Amino acid sequence: MMEFIKLHRASDLSPEWDQVANHYFQKRSFLAHCEANNQCRQRYYLIRQDDRLVAGAVLYSLRLSMLTFARLNLPVSMQIVGVPCSVSCPGLIGATRAARNLLDHIRGQERGFLLALNLEIPELIPDGFAVAKNLPTVAMTPTTQSWDQYLHSMRADYRRRVNKILTRSGGLKIRVCSCEKFSTEHHDLYLQVWDRSDAKLEKLSLDFFKGLPAEFQMITAHDGEDLAGWAIILKTTGGLDFFLGGVQYHRNREQAVYLRLLLEIVRTGIEAGVSRIDLGQTAEIPKMRLGATCHCLHMGATHSNPAFRFLLQRAVGLLEYRRRVPTQHVFGVQP
Repeated sequence: MMEFIKLHRASDLSPEWDQVANHYFQKRSFLAHCEANNQCRQRYYLIRQDDRLVAGAVLYSLRLSMLTFARLNLPVSMQIVGVPCSVSCPGLIGATRAARNLLDHIRGQERGFLLALNLEIPELIPDGFAVAKNLPTVAMTPTTQSWDQYLHSMRADYRRRVNKILTRSGGLKIRVCSCEKFSTEHHDLYLQVWDRSDAKLEKLSLDFFKGLPAEFQMITAHDGEDLAGWAIILKTTGGLDFFLGGVQYHRNREQAVYLRLLLEIVRTGIEAGVSRIDLGQTAEIPKMRLGATCHCLHMGATHSNPAFRFLLQRAVGLLEYRRRVPTQHVFGVQP
């Protein structure tokens, strides 16, 4: 017996949800944090079969440009299957067949545009959806046990690039602190990055960052007492995620602030002994030059109106992320 359920609060999700979810950002505690600090009409769909949770989906509503990757501004109200804080993990959980059935069910329940983001395999997308490539996620699997081994394993030109970054950013003081230290100054730098982003989704509040759970840490870069940039990371079992960051752009040009923060994230992951470092979905080439690789993600789009649905199918190329990123051969000498 298959049962479809719709809930409106993360607190109403059973502990089973966390057992089906495979990433921290999909868990009930983090979804509750999003509800409290980034309210965008979140709701949750579930399939139960034989009294067991087999699939779930996080939905929220947002007005954004549906032609982001074509660099055209066409704001549309959308119902989004995803985690409402600009992370690369999907809002759809569960085994492929059950998750696909749930997405098909959601299509019949929601009105207007429906967009499912960051799906790892296109088989999750039901027939009738327009299927397109999403921004890839960029991640690396460390094969060394120390920072020195990591540098030594690089080909000479890539190691030289890292050393230049360290030299340019040599005047920066790197610190690690709790996100409770997040301030208006930090948030202003986040807004600078958000304003320049080609793929705008949610604009998160100061309270969202300041109230992040204790598992999150913030790496900051200071020039004297002046905040030049910051990056928030999340350590989970076996992994480290680059969550979000902010930079002071005039210092970034002079001192390679963003690149230095990337290096510090990689260093932190290597020294923590994690098996995967997820560097997020933007700035692919700088991240790949550190040894990361791109992992393709997909999105599915549809509309409750047949005419709009027809147009989506024909114009799917305008929805798609189309940048081609050359492979980087970073490592030569094996540690």
